Amino acid sequence: MRRGCVHPWLLATFVVGLVASAGITAWLGEARARTEREIFDEAYAVAERRTVEIARRIDERLRGTRRVAASIADELSDGTLTPADLDARLAQVMTDDPTLFSVGVAYEPAAGPAGPGLYAPHMVRDQDIVHAGELDFDYTAFEHRWYGEPMLKGARWNEPYLDPTEDTVVVGFGAPFRTPGSTDDGNPDGLVLARYSADEIRRDISEIGLGGGGYPFLISPEGRFIVHPIDDYMRAGQTVFELAWERDDTVLHATAIRAIGGENGYVDHVDSVTGQVSRILYQRIAEAGWSLGVVFFTADIGNDDARRHRLLLVVVAGVATLCFLIASVVALLRDGEQAAWAGVCGGSLALASAIGAIWFIAGEHQEVQAPTTVEVIDHSSVSQFVAAYFQRSEELSMEAPVFIPTGVFVQSIEFTSSTNVEVTGYLWQRYHRGRNRDLNRGFILPEAIEATVNEVYRYDTGEFESIGWYFVATLRQNFSYEQYPFDRQEVWLRFWHTDFARNVVLVPDLDAYDITNPGTLPGVERDFVLPGWSIAASGFNYRSKNYNANFGIDDYVGQDAFPELHFSIHLRRQFLSPFVSKFIPLFVVAAMLFALLLINSKHEHRSDWFGFKAMDVVLGCAALFFVLIFEHAALREELGSPTVMYLENLYFGLYLATLFVTMNAIMFATTGWRLIQFRDNLLPKLLFWPLYLTGLFVVTMVAFY
Repeated sequence: MRRGCVHPWLLATFVVGLVASAGITAWLGEARARTEREIFDEAYAVAERRTVEIARRIDERLRGTRRVAASIADELSDGTLTPADLDARLAQVMTDDPTLFSVGVAYEPAAGPAGPGLYAPHMVRDQDIVHAGELDFDYTAFEHRWYGEPMLKGARWNEPYLDPTEDTVVVGFGAPFRTPGSTDDGNPDGLVLARYSADEIRRDISEIGLGGGGYPFLISPEGRFIVHPIDDYMRAGQTVFELAWERDDTVLHATAIRAIGGENGYVDHVDSVTGQVSRILYQRIAEAGWSLGVVFFTADIGNDDARRHRLLLVVVAGVATLCFLIASVVALLRDGEQAAWAGVCGGSLALASAIGAIWFIAGEHQEVQAPTTVEVIDHSSVSQFVAAYFQRSEELSMEAPVFIPTGVFVQSIEFTSSTNVEVTGYLWQRYHRGRNRDLNRGFILPEAIEATVNEVYRYDTGEFESIGWYFVATLRQNFSYEQYPFDRQEVWLRFWHTDFARNVVLVPDLDAYDITNPGTLPGVERDFVLPGWSIAASGFNYRSKNYNANFGIDDYVGQDAFPELHFSIHLRRQFLSPFVSKFIPLFVVAAMLFALLLINSKHEHRSDWFGFKAMDVVLGCAALFFVLIFEHAALREELGSPTVMYLENLYFGLYLATLFVTMNAIMFATTGWRLIQFRDNLLPKLLFWPLYLTGLFVVTMVAFY
């Protein structure tokens, strides 16, 4: 074949390479277009279907309850249900619907079967037991809207209210009735009332299944909270409008108007307190005019691991594309040694670029490998945790828990060794003057191997006593350096209360912070200085601990799955310092090994120029090997990692490269092996960088994928 003539198969190879590259490039564009927002939208779509389903389920149940209450009212009006059979009828209703909190009848003072006076027989559910009762207060008083409004305006679902006898928030349907033979004045003689507790409705809507700090809520036609993670909102009869006014949140206010107006939809929202980006879904429950809302926090649903894996796939595909193009060009050129070197250089640059891209991705998106935690970001998550722990304490017949608001402000962090870190700052607790009178004041830092704690202030508000301490503590913690220098570390403060034997649980004092979004670094000094690190996030969380000892305390409550409050600071290592002190010397050693490889030559003019001797190459490799050994030993002594760190793979690769260059020099000088002698030791020279970089690329992919 004449020089410069392109053989058909070479042309076909080039065309296939271009087509494959175009296809992979298109795929890359699509992969990169899948952002965290799309991942969020996928999770949102699933939860939306669950929300619609549960709203439909609640609507059907409420319709059934309305029909039952209306049926009892009709039976009382036409006389088919007598007062003597009333208790049995009410008990049967409670049996048929195990989700009902109570069902009963309330007569007007002059209309009851027992003569003048109030008469209100009820069946009430206490856990799984249904018992008879009677309202022992004046339910006809003006403040009891659940009675007055249906009596005046007809059958209807009432606004949520705090039941004075059961001390729980309830909501129900009231159906007025007239007794047989009543005066023809048009006024009802009584009311049939079927009620649900907020706790029962909460259990229903919890099936939506939200991760992270997301939560559902339910509002009435007037905007009152029927269900909300913060019980105080419900017990105080607070409306979503009042909440919006307090927070100066126009988006929440407008969304509530649309929801109460009967619309379904969603709105993207930034919480004015936590600073979190969220999406609020609202779905109408037509029967009662309620609106079921669901709050999703974007940061909780966006899967950072999925994003990182997708980006790594992009890198792999990009390397494949570049290698295909390089191979096609080399095949097309077919220009001997020059083409080989062009292909090697191009492929090596592609591999190096891919490794650099993975480093960048790892540095930006690597996450702390922390134990399973329950993040506590806002009052909703605190309330959810408190309610769950109350229930657990009751189920295990434990002492009623006492919750102590606790806050922390960290002023400095310093790594004193690979396992020890010194933390300074302030910690405070708030004690209720009445409820917490018998509790000791104070806290324990169980991880501290050395700690100094000094009380600096006591502030008495009348109802609460706030106590603040300044602390300096050296904490021993298990840091992971497997991905050094692309690692992220978590420094945490774990708190115990000094009343060790009591069921005392510390809860975050979120009211002490302006914004509680972890990205805004609540509880951390603004002028925080920690050389070599940047702070990524901070915040409170709970971790359950199990101990194989009771510490000498019978029935110790903290022995099994006790929630311990942590304040965590997530640190991201800055790459510049290890790059200058670790990577550049390694790159220089690799370049010097390649230079030692290049001087291998038996051509007379090259030998004269380089002065090649196999022993010189061996001695040079030995000198570089000792440099690597000392640097490697210093690295392990500095970090003390019990596992192999990512950076060590560069050392291992250079050890093999050193052995490769040494053996090649000896074999080139002493053997006639054709692969070694081919074109004056060309093959080992061509393979040095591709082999080293391919090995590093594979190790890097394994480490971060």
